[in-house]
Amino acid sequence: MIALLLACAPQPLSQPDGVLVARDATVSFEGISISAQQAIVDEDGTGRAETVSAAAPPLTITSKDAVWSFPEQSAQFEGDVVATRGEVTLRCNSLKVRFLRPDRIQHAVAEGGVKVTQGERTATSDRAELTAEDGMLVMTGEPLLTDAGNRLTGERITLWLDREQVECQGCTLVVDGAAIKPTQ
Repeated sequence: MIALLLACAPQPLSQPDGVLVARDATVSFEGISISAQQAIVDEDGTGRAETVSAAAPPLTITSKDAVWSFPEQSAQFEGDVVATRGEVTLRCNSLKVRFLRPDRIQHAVAEGGVKVTQGERTATSDRAELTAEDGMLVMTGEPLLTDAGNRLTGERITLWLDREQVECQGCTLVVDGAAIKPTQ
């Protein structure tokens, strides 16, 4: 990470006494930005960063209608719901969100025509349940995951949105024919 911060520094690098120093460096990857006021690599190759901060992209939810319950710390979105955070977009008919506190989502349930896209990967189902603490999204009701022409179906597909990991129960995987052609 220190090397990436050094490479992305907007100012020229300085090299006092064999030490490589970059100031005001920022690295962005998959919607998360990490900034350091100063990144340093010593002569022996060890590195450190000073005054480091990280920022995740905001979550934006739109719908035709919404009802908020402040005492229950929840919100219900209805009709053409679209929730977007970074590269991930969720579309559904209905989304119920429960907050841990006003600035932190605890749990969310999407129902009706659920579609999640992340880059070239798409997942669809009748229902999806998100646990925000670990980024786990459990899809049920004829779940289908497609990626590069491959199709995964099952009784239940679990996606970890921040870890590029998938689990499936009762699975069938159909691999695109081009993936299994002999090379010449």
